[in-house]
Amino acid sequence: KAIADRIHELLPALQEDLPDLEWEVGPWGSNYDNRVYTEMDIGEVELAAQTYLNLIDSAFAAVNDMATNIKTPVEAVVEQTHSARPDFQFKGVHKNWTAYQHKGWPGKLEYQIHSKVRKGVITVQISAERNTAKPIADRIHELLPVIEEKMPDLNWMTSHFYSDYDNRIYAEIDIKDPNLAAQAHLDLVDCTAEIIDKMLEEEKAKKKG
Repeated sequence: KAIADRIHELLPALQEDLPDLEWEVGPWGSNYDNRVYTEMDIGEVELAAQTYLNLIDSAFAAVNDMATNIKTPVEAVVEQTHSARPDFQFKGVHKNWTAYQHKGWPGKLEYQIHSKVRKGVITVQISAERNTAKPIADRIHELLPVIEEKMPDLNWMTSHFYSDYDNRIYAEIDIKDPNLAAQAHLDLVDCTAEIIDKMLEEEKAKKKG
């Protein structure tokens, strides 16, 4: 997708290097422009073969340079997070998602960032997976008004996440805006972590009876 976002940059060089053909930009199996192409008569096999080789010669270096300097959407969000808050320590950073949680929280009670490239969004969420986090999942709706008050410009939703019950609150952000995603993630932590700490203490007290 990062290359697709810059696909128009290839067009001028192709038009200059191969001026006898009509080069166009358009979508290919997507709802956004992601290819530069030309068309010719189906019987012009030799021309098609030579054009293919010329296309590689003309565009390969530029595409390779683009690819070398690409950050994944998650890498871009992590970079923006550390720029805004250098001491922030993720629990884990993976190719397509990250995790963060407070010390002592049950496993999979986490703040997460997920990239969904085909959908063109980054998901920022607090999720309570597994049985150990079920007491927080049962109270997840209590967090929604707090989050909506803190970040009213985002559309916060509850849903199932690897479960058959509501166990997360999330928002979807344009994948081209890693700065907004990073800030939303930090704000989500800031406005809910202490509340969750308190919930966990309350649930622990209930068990002690």
